[in-house]
Amino acid sequence: MRVVRSLLLVLVLGLLGQALVPMALAQQQAYPGVALLDLKAVLEQHPGFQAMKKELQGAVDMAQVDFRARRERLAKLVQQLKQLKQGTPEYKNLEAQVTKERADLNVFASLKQKELLERETKMYYSAYVEIRQIVAQICRQYNIGIVLRFDSKQLDPNNSQDVLKHLNNRVFYHQKALDLTPLVIQQLKQRAGAAAARPFANPGVPRR
Repeated sequence: MRVVRSLLLVLVLGLLGQALVPMALAQQQAYPGVALLDLKAVLEQHPGFQAMKKELQGAVDMAQVDFRARRERLAKLVQQLKQLKQGTPEYKNLEAQVTKERADLNVFASLKQKELLERETKMYYSAYVEIRQIVAQICRQYNIGIVLRFDSKQLDPNNSQDVLKHLNNRVFYHQKALDLTPLVIQQLKQRAGAAAARPFANPGVPRR
């Protein structure tokens, strides 16, 4: 009889032990983890962001060309004005034109700077929203509760500024597995590739 009880006890303990293993894992997974992200590295590899950045640089270059042309035209008018005698009708007419050109140049520079700044802000915001969506999906999948920014660039011992920068880094040490940067970059590139291929997904279907 004691032997039967002993066998039953061993069997019950064995079943309890099997039940406790997944329970312990579930409890462990219930606590959210911490991960890291190098946002600068992500932006450097973000296809959409880099395309928008290239377009913005083109707009900046065109604005600079336009500004220099306007400034050179104004400089020529100023030189012509210096050659005229003050008080003459020609001088007064050209002086009024110079004043107008100078005011127009200042307005152009101010408005163009505001336009480009707003465009740059929207560019960064768009990239931020997309990266945040991807990071949120990864965090839900792997039960990550918080993601911290850090610099994944290798330390250059011969660069004093780089050494000081790493000394002031909030993340002093991390395991490589905690870095979400490569995974986020991979998913961004996959999104960009899918978006680029989407218009040509059904080449045999005529467009309406």
